[in-house]
Amino acid sequence: MIQLIHTLSILFIFSLPLVGQLIPLTPTDYVIQYPGSESEKFDLHLENTSGDSIVFDWSIDINFERTQDFQFTFLDFTQEYAPAVLSSCSLPFNNKLAANDTDSIIMLIDTKFIPDSVLSMEPVIRLSLQPVEECDTTLVEYTWQIKPRSTSTTDIDDESIIIYPNPASQIVTISRQNILGDRMYVYNSMGELVENISIENNISEYKLDVSQYSEGVYIISTSDGSRTSPFVVQR
Repeated sequence: MIQLIHTLSILFIFSLPLVGQLIPLTPTDYVIQYPGSESEKFDLHLENTSGDSIVFDWSIDINFERTQDFQFTFLDFTQEYAPAVLSSCSLPFNNKLAANDTDSIIMLIDTKFIPDSVLSMEPVIRLSLQPVEECDTTLVEYTWQIKPRSTSTTDIDDESIIIYPNPASQIVTISRQNILGDRMYVYNSMGELVENISIENNISEYKLDVSQYSEGVYIISTSDGSRTSPFVVQR
């Protein structure tokens, strides 16, 4: 079972012009409950909203020792990497995303067996996308937390904002579970306020009409900015 933690902040959106406008179209933070599925595939969609091509490297940080039954494989735009490869910064090729284009990178995580000694360390996989030859600068960061099922993060799941369908063309359903407040905000990829939504506290779902929205990436945020989720309008 995978729980999505939507933690893309409004501050991140306002900083987009400083990081080349490489925008994640899928969630950036995940929780994998163990035991669960033995293998998980994550398609991480990216969009370049700038007028120029973006070239980037990547690196992976982990806080555990990999085994044959607990490992991962990463696929970028160029090729598949064995679990032993943790950085492309020293490799002779880069990933290029053309102007106003979208593409996907893929993370495969195998959790067939995780020893208790490793699970107790709260394993984390962190994937960072960085400008070429600037490995200390992060454009986009993804994290995967592996949690024992007996200590599941129900509180996080109950307070998340779930949006579907995503991408959407006409109507987006916003599932609001135990989120206080009667107002939500929609921002475009430039951090500009698009719509101010008033929601009754006693409803769990809200139908948002996006038929008049331009195609692109949007962010739905709670009134205090503590919960955010991206969605895409596409026709």
